[in-house]
Amino acid sequence: MFREITRLRDVQDMKTREALDQNERCKALEFDLQKTLVRIDDQNRAVEQRSFDIRNKTTSLDDTEKEISRLKGMNS
Repeated sequence: MFREITRLRDVQDMKTREALDQNERCKALEFDLQKTLVRIDDQNRAVEQRSFDIRNKTTSLDDTEKEISRLKGMNS
């Protein structure tokens, strides 16, 4: 009986250590995931800013091309 109790305590201790290790791994994974999400947000902001700049430059280019066409029409 004593051996069985001792064995069960050892098994319980082992399972407790396993649970603690898994908990620590989960925390590390959550931390890595959070860092990755922050980097994704930063990249999305950079993409949005560049897209905005490209749209503005495209609009400016279109306006300039229209102005060039108008001036060419006036000169001919």
